[in-house]
Amino acid sequence: MSGLPLALGDLVLDRFRGISFDLFGTLVLPEESLMPRLVIDGVEYQTLLAAPLQILAEHLPGFIPGNVLSSYAQAVEETRRRLAADRGRELPREWTFLRWLEHLGLPDPSLARTLASALMDATLRAAAPSADLLPLLGTLRDRGISLGLISNLADADGGRLLLKHLELDRYFDVMIFSGDLGRRKPDSRIYLHAAHRLGQLPENLLHIGDEWEADITGACNAGFTALWVGNDKSGYNDTAALNAPICRFSEFADFVLTE
Repeated sequence: MSGLPLALGDLVLDRFRGISFDLFGTLVLPEESLMPRLVIDGVEYQTLLAAPLQILAEHLPGFIPGNVLSSYAQAVEETRRRLAADRGRELPREWTFLRWLEHLGLPDPSLARTLASALMDATLRAAAPSADLLPLLGTLRDRGISLGLISNLADADGGRLLLKHLELDRYFDVMIFSGDLGRRKPDSRIYLHAAHRLGQLPENLLHIGDEWEADITGACNAGFTALWVGNDKSGYNDTAALNAPICRFSEFADFVLTE
């Protein structure tokens, strides 16, 4: 390494003692070719939901795909409202699936847990690291930068298994999931916990993520600096006020690896 400061615009990476990353949408993306397929009434579905749908079809008399998927959308919306009302408190991993089953007249907590596990298993099989991720993480560690992961994932055990499956766990000094703490980003407490675990003050840390409110607003409110790597610019606001630089994750990786 040259030892020269690593700068992205006004952001000098080498001033940070640690960098934390979001997981889904930032470090890991679903690979479409690896997603499960399910054929119902001659219609093929290629989605992570195909795994729980396959199980549900065996338990639900008169299974009608359109009605089942509509009920799932309702459950997801109920989850969104509940999370907003609870101001950052995480819900059990099976919460959405139990709401789904209730809409379908099958309120079975055990089946809800089975469906949640099936979705996590499908996610693990379809997950792929972002381009150049492994050399990027290795380069940052070589520069003496501690690495952390902060993810809104209720299934913390599933998240750790996914990272191990992708051989990413060895790069991180700290891995924090919302399911561990019972709090979700943008709650400042999850960021401050990460800073404590990394043994650093928040002002010495950079967080990189793709969701504006969860990753950028949350990190900045906790005293971190933040870098937004989202692809949908309709989701951001107050960029100047938060002083958050913006780029694609691939651009960030290229920048670090070609320095």
